[in-house]
Amino acid sequence: MEGKEIRARVIIEVVGMPKEHVSETLNKLIEKIRKDSELVLEKQEIFDPEYLKEVNLFSSFVEADIKFTGIDKLVGFCFDFTPSSIEILEPLNFIFDAKFLNSMLNDFITKLHRYTMLIRNLDAEYALLRKEVDKDKAKN
Repeated sequence: MEGKEIRARVIIEVVGMPKEHVSETLNKLIEKIRKDSELVLEKQEIFDPEYLKEVNLFSSFVEADIKFTGIDKLVGFCFDFTPSSIEILEPLNFIFDAKFLNSMLNDFITKLHRYTMLIRNLDAEYALLRKEVDKDKAKN
């Protein structure tokens, strides 16, 4: 299954400040996709950043049709670029064996554990920083 090409339409959103940074970041993401030899960027449409009043940030996104060298590359792309949406255009059906699915699921689980550990570490660091800030406030 790994060698079968997959075409998909993806939407990748970037949110941040200032407006120029959002546009620059989105362009860098597109360039990174272009440079990957296992991806073919068939077409793209980049939308201008819009101001989101409720969160005080700018948002922009790209809609792109990309050809992937295999399902493993598609799944990796999802982890690396965290698209907001993905639609498989071709093929319409997939057939793969349990060994392949086991491998994909174990890769998925490994990455989830890595992200979970990162979040826990960041949460612990935040708690320590919060404690220090509260101590400083109490002194003043």
